[in-house]
Amino acid sequence: MTPKRLLYVLPCSFTFLYTFRGHFSFLRSQGFEVEVACEQDECAAEAAKREGVVHQPIRINRFPSPMQDIRALLSLVRLMKAGRYDIVTCDTKKGGLLTCWAARLAGVPFALYIVRGLTSDKGGRARRLVFFNVERAICRGASRVLFMSESNLKICQEKRICAREKMVVFGGGSPNGIDTTHFRRSEALQRESVRFRERLGIPLAAFVFGYVGRLVREKGVPELADAWVAISAKYPGAHLLLIAPPEVGPRLEGQMELLRKSPNVHFAGFMEDPVVGYAAMDCLVMPSLGEGLPLVILEAGAMELPVIATRAPGCVDAMVHEKTGLLITPRDSVDLVTAMERVLMAPDGGREWGRNGRRRCEELFAQELIWQGYADLYERVLAG
Repeated sequence: MTPKRLLYVLPCSFTFLYTFRGHFSFLRSQGFEVEVACEQDECAAEAAKREGVVHQPIRINRFPSPMQDIRALLSLVRLMKAGRYDIVTCDTKKGGLLTCWAARLAGVPFALYIVRGLTSDKGGRARRLVFFNVERAICRGASRVLFMSESNLKICQEKRICAREKMVVFGGGSPNGIDTTHFRRSEALQRESVRFRERLGIPLAAFVFGYVGRLVREKGVPELADAWVAISAKYPGAHLLLIAPPEVGPRLEGQMELLRKSPNVHFAGFMEDPVVGYAAMDCLVMPSLGEGLPLVILEAGAMELPVIATRAPGCVDAMVHEKTGLLITPRDSVDLVTAMERVLMAPDGGREWGRNGRRRCEELFAQELIWQGYADLYERVLAG
């Protein structure tokens, strides 16, 4: 049998270790030979060992650096020519640009670019124009372009960034699906969440809103802080749990000071596996301004949590208004307060939304479904 050789170019080893957990093991079980090119560090070594794949060290600078970018491009061309891969798959803007065009120079028949989120719809006019041209160049070099959600695909199509025949979405979206076995409520997990609440000083009977993500403006943290001031004043028994890295984005110190002063706000820090954090929550709040597809919402759904999120790209694909939670207007703290009050005052309805979220996650975002999408595409390419 002719080997089916795949190369994944993932500039960030964190992506290799966490985002694509289980992905490469599945492809190997389907008869593919997989190698992953990314930076060389402990994360990459651990991921390669866990997945049983070959790690090819390569450095791709995140920021523009002409000389380093040329060296990375030439390194990719040499690697691809030596490896004789049938298909290359890549993500990130810089990784996609270098990989897709290196594949053309090296004669690799097929290149798949994974769009984790669009950048050409954010920032000032000059920034949007730069990223519009970057994204268009990547899509021109790619054979297929995988989107994380239908809403992002639609935006890309409307902007004419990519040819429609190149676009694809697997299942309901996401780069690697959700492990619905791991993100699942159980008696053991419930006991652990009780201990988690006790360590943070959260009463077991308290209603807990939760947030998981970076503390930056584009995630809607200013609106969350403003909404919490109103909620905590009216409902002093409510609590807010923040699972986030300690770094705070620019121009957020004022809002963060409001949260730090609140006795019912709990900073849990970054959690490599937030499953216990989800189990300790009663509702997830995600007021993001836009996403490729917010995995946090899907994980919360798998944990049977109602979700409050914005009517923004990506968020609208991850949940259904009035069925798995509530969608609100982006950058609107008043709308957020109204939604939080509604969930607080009708917890039974929230629990029903949570059960619906679990079913939807199993039907559209389960890992096996997304993995099979990749495998089927690769098989079609090789057969063609």
